[in-house]
Amino acid sequence: MLPAIVAAKPPEIFQPAVTDWAIPILFSLIAAFGKKLARVSTGWLLEDFYLGPDLCLAAISVGLLKIFDLLRHLPVPEAQLANFEYEVGMATLLIVVSFLLFIFVVCEHRECDIPANERAARPAPRFARTRLFVICNFIGLAALSGFVVLIKPWDML
Repeated sequence: MLPAIVAAKPPEIFQPAVTDWAIPILFSLIAAFGKKLARVSTGWLLEDFYLGPDLCLAAISVGLLKIFDLLRHLPVPEAQLANFEYEVGMATLLIVVSFLLFIFVVCEHRECDIPANERAARPAPRFARTRLFVICNFIGLAALSGFVVLIKPWDML
C-alpha cells in the first residue's frame, strides 16, 4: 500500500495547466535575471528580456524529456502502439521545429543586436527592438506552446 502522501491528490498548483506553462516561463524569467547579473552595468535593460532563444531551447528540452519518458515505457502494448507512435512523432516534430525556430531567432539576434562598440560603424536595422523583444519572444513562446497544445493532451502515461 502506498503511503498517504503519495496516494493523495496533488495540490491544485501542480495541475498540468499550471506546471506546463509556469515552470518553463519561470525559468526563462530566471534567465533574464541571470543576464542582468552577468552584465557589469546596473539597472534593467530591454535586452535582458530577449528570451526568444531561451524559450526555444526550453521547447527542445521539453521534447527530449518527453521522448526519454516515453522510451522508459518500452515495450508498448499493442493497444497503445498508435498513441505511442503519435506521441514520439509529435515530440520529434516539436524538437525539429523548435530547433529551426531557434536558428531563426539566433540569426535575428545576430542581425539586430549590435554590440555597443560597433554601433557607430554599423547602425541597427529598422525595428530591431521590436523584432527582438516582440517577434523573437513570440516565436520562442510559440515553440514552447507547441508542447502544451500538440503533445500534452495526448499523454498516454
